[in-house]
Amino acid sequence: MARPTSKTDLLTAAHMNFEKLNELIASMSETELNTPSKKNGGWRKCSRRISIV
Repeated sequence: MARPTSKTDLLTAAHMNFEKLNELIASMSETELNTPSKKNGGWRKCSRRISIV
């Protein structure tokens, strides 16, 4: 996919990528969600932060 060249294209691409991220997080098991990472302390914490924004 080429880089977005207009504001509309950029917003569409951002929305699609956000949906992909949400699907990835939703498909993770409880173990994967609760396994802390070195950066942020776990996906559950990260997904809460994302859904607030």
